Amino acid sequence: MSDTVQTVKTTDRKGEPRLEDYLVPVWVNRKRILAISIGVALITLILNFIPFIFPVYYKSTATLLPETSKDKLSALGQFADIASLAGVNVPGSEIARLYPTIVKSETILRNAIEKRYKTQSFSDSVNLIQIFDFDEETPEKNMAKAIKTMDALMSATHDNKTSVVTMTMEMPEPQLAADVLNAVI
Repeated sequence: MSDTVQTVKTTDRKGEPRLEDYLVPVWVNRKRILAISIGVALITLILNFIPFIFPVYYKSTATLLPETSKDKLSALGQFADIASLAGVNVPGSEIARLYPTIVKSETILRNAIEKRYKTQSFSDSVNLIQIFDFDEETPEKNMAKAIKTMDALMSATHDNKTSVVTMTMEMPEPQLAADVLNAVI
């Protein structure tokens, strides 16, 4: 037996369809309509609880226009000097290309991880290992895990046309994301 029912439209004296013409298809398809309604309600309920299931991260973004003069960038100018010793020519404008690599280096990330931050989750200021709640066997393993996590949560890109460096940091709290990004910068 088919769920589809053919209805014959009957009209009243004015030639307009009657109410039964609309109610009969709804009544015949009531199980399908009920199943779709319950499905939509369940999907809505699940989507409303996603923030409780998956952690919410806030993104902080910084855009930098690095100085290209070698003498104004004494620290990066030293990298250019080291590169020139190896036979690589690094002009001043090329130094900006090193920023994404430098900011994701272990030295920079380690300093940002060890720095203490005020958060909503802790009453006292804590470092990122405590915020990430790492509890490995040794401090070195905690640091390695924190560096790997920071590398995943941070991105840095260099635009070749404009020499602009864009950095983003994702953290569980908005102010923390800004504070950690500022520490990296």
